Amino acid sequence: MGAYTPQTWADSPATSSPLSAARLQYMEDGIASLGVWATYTPTLGNFTLGNGSMTGRWTQVGKTVHFSVRIVLGTTSAVTGVIQIGTPVTAAAAGWQCVATLTDTGTNVYYAFPLSVTTLVELYVLNTAGTYATPSNTSATVPFTWTSTDVITVAGFFEAA
Repeated sequence: MGAYTPQTWADSPATSSPLSAARLQYMEDGIASLGVWATYTPTLGNFTLGNGSMTGRWTQVGKTVHFSVRIVLGTTSAVTGVIQIGTPVTAAAAGWQCVATLTDTGTNVYYAFPLSVTTLVELYVLNTAGTYATPSNTSATVPFTWTSTDVITVAGFFEAA
């Protein structure tokens, strides 16, 4: 997915048009590509995909990036710590908005507590054992014991660097 490259505009003699066919085509192509989604392969941390499947999609309009990732675990997938999922491009700053769910297929859906940094999202769960909910690390057994067909989804938006 290419970023828009601003054009240099200049007045032309009164006998000709300031717009060439090439410039008009460039503008038309730029408008047509707004909001078009592309695929990407997210980097993973503390997670082995194995024979699972993963779909990453993203789009960029100006400096605003929207992305989504869906991971379905296979029989050889493994969670080994705080799940980390890479973004398609670097964010301008940490702390941008995203949502995530962790699905124990056939049992329950857990809302993850995502922590966003400039190149990835870390997924935590909320521990509600105390008076206040506090973040806890995801692991091979938190929030549940991961098995085949369990699902991780993340979606968010941020300003590109």
